[in-house]
Amino acid sequence: MNTTTGSARLGPSGLYSFLKWIPVVALIILGLSLFSNTIIDTDIWWHLSAGRYIFQTHTIPHADIFTYPSAGHEWIDLHWLFQVILYGVHSAWGSYGISILFILIFSATFLTLWGACRPVKYRLAAFLLFWLALMACSSRFLPRPEAFTYLMISLYVLLLHGFERGHCKQAVFLLVPLQVVWTNMQGLFILGPFLIFAFLFPMVVMPFGARVLKREWSRPQPDSVKRLAAVFLGSIVACLINPYGIQGFLFPFTLFTRAGGLENMFARSIAELQPPFSGYNLTTPLKYFGVFLALSAAALVLDFKNLKVSHIIIFAGTAYLALNARRNVPIFVIAFLPLAVFHAGNLLERVEQGWNGKFRSVMKAIGVACAILLALVSAFYAFSVLTNRYYISDKRAERFGFGFKEQMFPNGSFVFLKEKEVRGPLFNNVDIGGFFIWKMYPDEKAFIDARLEANSAEVFAEYFQAMSDPQAFEALSQKYGFNAIVLSHGSGDALFLMPDLYSSPRWTLVYLDPLAAVFARNRPENATLIAENRVNVALNHIPFLSPNDTLNASSSKMLQGILDTVAAVPPSDAEAQNRFALGLLLLVMGQPERAIAYFKAGLELMPSSPEGHYNLGLAYDRMGQTEMAVESYRKSLELDTEHTFAHVNLGRIYDERGLKKEAEKEYRLAIKYGGEMPVPLFNLGALSYEGGDRDAARNYWQRALKADPSFTPAREALNQLESPSPSSH
Repeated sequence: MNTTTGSARLGPSGLYSFLKWIPVVALIILGLSLFSNTIIDTDIWWHLSAGRYIFQTHTIPHADIFTYPSAGHEWIDLHWLFQVILYGVHSAWGSYGISILFILIFSATFLTLWGACRPVKYRLAAFLLFWLALMACSSRFLPRPEAFTYLMISLYVLLLHGFERGHCKQAVFLLVPLQVVWTNMQGLFILGPFLIFAFLFPMVVMPFGARVLKREWSRPQPDSVKRLAAVFLGSIVACLINPYGIQGFLFPFTLFTRAGGLENMFARSIAELQPPFSGYNLTTPLKYFGVFLALSAAALVLDFKNLKVSHIIIFAGTAYLALNARRNVPIFVIAFLPLAVFHAGNLLERVEQGWNGKFRSVMKAIGVACAILLALVSAFYAFSVLTNRYYISDKRAERFGFGFKEQMFPNGSFVFLKEKEVRGPLFNNVDIGGFFIWKMYPDEKAFIDARLEANSAEVFAEYFQAMSDPQAFEALSQKYGFNAIVLSHGSGDALFLMPDLYSSPRWTLVYLDPLAAVFARNRPENATLIAENRVNVALNHIPFLSPNDTLNASSSKMLQGILDTVAAVPPSDAEAQNRFALGLLLLVMGQPERAIAYFKAGLELMPSSPEGHYNLGLAYDRMGQTEMAVESYRKSLELDTEHTFAHVNLGRIYDERGLKKEAEKEYRLAIKYGGEMPVPLFNLGALSYEGGDRDAARNYWQRALKADPSFTPAREALNQLESPSPSSH
């Protein structure tokens, strides 16, 4: 007797139903893996410090309290509610609690976006766009106030898109209290009224336009127009409900002037404010953003029969923000994702109707194959994230895991300052300003941190000039009377300054670890500190790991134990990175032999690091061992064919050896991968000049000068080229 029931059989339709869930599971796994990255954002520290201040004093600051050059300077801290939540979570559950909080926020954002897409006409198109959205936003899944902005945008699009389709008639009023919360969370709250306006504008204006143009236009219900107009006005009033009133309402417009455009001083100094396609560090997320942008634009244009003015406004407004500053990329992606799914679904539906049902079985098979392919690609990227290959290959600092990233923040240097009772005024580089505030305030104030809304453009300009010019730094030191300096030598500007400080008779290096250095001014008050703690980089042993890295110690032990088990997949590369950092520090301090030992030690732990091999080559280069340098540069390029500086240095060595064709090839590769860089352009000009092609030389040198107007060699070469030769007199 056959005991097999019909429900146990898995026929073609059942198999299809099963297969269509595979990309769903794969996308969920990919999303959760991308959301789960260790905390590397330095801004979190001043947010925690502000939250602590508000908790302790029950007041919201209106002027800068954390830095001494900007003391009393107006500070509109519209993040205060975010800061209170952040500090409350940290106090209760530590850094691991913060990680869980933001995993939940990002998950809620994408679940809300899926709800805004329903009903989904073509799931595969939706899956593809969601996959692109996850990848495009992946560099911004950080514990920042913007996370709440992403959630708010998704909620607004859910309610407004639903209202546009005749739903959410009562729920749309929820946007007013949501606006109050958003206004006190993050400075981009003005996007709330913008999104409402985008849907309201065509409802009010288009019927009049249709009458003038004598075209038919579906007139909205008067009740719907009144509802949305009331919500829009209510959202404007809600923006005024903040501790700063009208000043707080106007703050986003000030914020927008500080983002975007390479001509802007802030954008030149802060990577996230640069345009995404400016040529600077085109990361994997930015490439996927380009694909998402192109597909969204195509869907919007090709689905002209269902084109809505509200969608055009949202596309244009948010795309403008995204194309001006890379930190705004998720704003466009999240705001337009449900609309892109809507238009893509309409297009595919039209295609299917055009075929009158023909090839349906073939298209269904292709759809299944594409769904499986998408699931496999998602699984590949999830595995790449879980093993940290995704972040390492993209030269990003994030790592899969929870809590603060180990060996990321210079805790040991501040423990030293406190134990030795080193008094201010203290100078710090901007990278560690927030951490300085967390560790030292209120006993000491920082010199500067990354708060654009608290530090004026003048203070930033003064700081950046000092970090690039030792004489300007000494003048700044005299102006403020620095007693000690703490520098995170992982930043390029600090590395530039440290050799001058080390050789200066005014300063003595008294502390050094893989993350930071402390210099004390040579004055009688510091005599004991200097005598007991002087560091000689040629002789002293430097620890491979920064001491006192206990920033995750306050986390719930049970929560930490569970999450550490989940994050046990990838090995930590902190020890290797610290060896590389120390090697680079010793190299700029004039100790290439010791640097080589550290680079080799790092490469033993992380042999696939192109940067480690490049820096090893640089050390050999400084010692005149060009054969070893060439070997290391080539190894670096084997691991990363787009390593611009390896191409430049390899080209220079070939040039010095008389291998002109090989040198030209390397210089051209450097420009191909790194954009208009002055050094390879100048060297190509020199090669052209040596070959007798003065016009080509002039062109290369002009390009070098355009790339960097302060590049003196190109200016001098052009002057010499244009000046009359002695034989012409």
